[in-house]
Amino acid sequence: MMYLGALGASAATAAFFRHRSDTAGLHGPALLMSAGSALLPATTLPDRPLGRPTPRKA
Repeated sequence: MMYLGALGASAATAAFFRHRSDTAGLHGPALLMSAGSALLPATTLPDRPLGRPTPRKA
């Protein structure tokens, strides 16, 4: 999974900084990270079984 994250980060960098890196180009990755940050809790919070621990067998 770590390699998929590295590939995604490198693809996003190549997409947002095609010709050169500048201050205006930083807004694209910032929006992408903001959307990802909002998406994680939105998909995790509705999952009810995550809040219950599994019972241990004696």
